[in-house]
Amino acid sequence: MQWIVKQLMDECPELESFIRNHSKLFEQPIMQHFLSSPQARNVFIQSIREPTDANQQRLDDHFKSFYLDAQFTHYVSKTLYWTAIQYDQKRRKQRTRNPLIVDNPSVNDYAIAVEPDYSIICETLDVQSWSSNPRLSHALTKLTPQQKKILIGYYKFELTNQEIADQLNVSQQAVSRMRLATIRFLQNVMKEGTGYD
Repeated sequence: MQWIVKQLMDECPELESFIRNHSKLFEQPIMQHFLSSPQARNVFIQSIREPTDANQQRLDDHFKSFYLDAQFTHYVSKTLYWTAIQYDQKRRKQRTRNPLIVDNPSVNDYAIAVEPDYSIICETLDVQSWSSNPRLSHALTKLTPQQKKILIGYYKFELTNQEIADQLNVSQQAVSRMRLATIRFLQNVMKEGTGYD
């Protein structure tokens, strides 16, 4: 506030009584920002020195334009901020989901290793084409239709276990167990060759 008041006093010493009588006005951040512009200060000083209707209207128009810009900038900033947060949350959620990785053994029975880019895995609904590895492609053909539906729903369409369970008319736990068992089966095929005839 001191900087704005000093600036106004330097430019127009006769504003001292107005500033003293309206000190709360100059404490407002929006007013300080408005008066930080030399053009806005000139319009403000002119309307105080010569309080004609035209000068008052000019000040009102100038402040309305400034305030609209400030509101729009604030809106865009907040929108960008929250959009970035939502995007980050969505990306983190995608990264923490269990991607289809069968060539990395899991740390334990319930953890699946995470591959940085798994978007190419699910380019098609034909699960056999998800891998160029002949052993894995053959193992994918051995999956039951329900196992394939679970993999496609979870990895291709990014459905939750509950959404897949609703479609298959089974429990969420059954979907989770079947998906993890399928992943373990595919990992074993890749690691040891079991299940590959």
